[in-house]
Amino acid sequence: MGRSGAGTGFWETLRSLPPNFWCVGLMKSLERLAYYGVRAVIPLYLVLGGGSDGLNLTYEAKSRIFLAWGLLTGLSVFVSAHFTDRWGYRKSLTLALALSTIGYLSMALSKPIADALNGSGWESAGSWTFLLAICLVGCGSGAFAPAAYGTIAHVTTRQTWSMGWGILYWLVNIGAFFGPLLTGWLRAESDWHYVFCAAAVVSAANLLLALRVYREPERDAPPPSARGARLVFDAVRAVFKDRRFIVFLVIFACCSVAFGQASMLLPVYVEQWADTSDVAPLFSGLGDLALTQTGQIAPYVF
Repeated sequence: MGRSGAGTGFWETLRSLPPNFWCVGLMKSLERLAYYGVRAVIPLYLVLGGGSDGLNLTYEAKSRIFLAWGLLTGLSVFVSAHFTDRWGYRKSLTLALALSTIGYLSMALSKPIADALNGSGWESAGSWTFLLAICLVGCGSGAFAPAAYGTIAHVTTRQTWSMGWGILYWLVNIGAFFGPLLTGWLRAESDWHYVFCAAAVVSAANLLLALRVYREPERDAPPPSARGARLVFDAVRAVFKDRRFIVFLVIFACCSVAFGQASMLLPVYVEQWADTSDVAPLFSGLGDLALTQTGQIAPYVF
């Protein structure tokens, strides 16, 4: 457990957070950096073709890929939480980051693999190759969350909970902010594979942190009688008995659906139907990070 910050000021509380907290905070920021950098370009990469060197899929295929991504991410969080308690946080983080790294590399290779398979007569190869890659990333992201958040819960105290979670989400937002900007720097208008390779490198760096820096927090092992599938069902039953928590979950789910739809549709809308040249000067300070060569705001910035 982390050192107590009772009766102390801001800086004292900040210093009381243990090294493992900052390790997980950095890992979570890097994980979101890779995730949001890739997520910003995937809607465009899937439907654009020709000179953009995208997969040139239909909008229906794109929707199915995003549906599978969302479902698998959500379900993997649900399932991996149980195995995280059994295996330990460090092993779960290692597995999650290994899956994400392989998934991002698979995204980078999806175009040449799809082209090769299309040449053999498999017309829907692009959809299936990217679906497999994005499923690996979804499983990795889902398995990462329980171990990361569980660590924060164990290394903070009642006196440092609020500060700890506030700092964690500040670090998450830093990663989410710089992810699309990194995408712009890598010139995602055509060189899509650079974005996916960069995400794989960031995920691999996270994996190195998990193996060399992260330390398993002290925690109570689940009682033997509660292990296995029964533990999962008992936890679900307990959740559904709390009506206020159910209301919170419904509200949060609605917000998440709206956010997901915006991130899936907005880049394509900006790319194909919006003229942003009038407001582009507002982003001129970011240069190539936010502007395309035609003077438009890069759609992945939104």
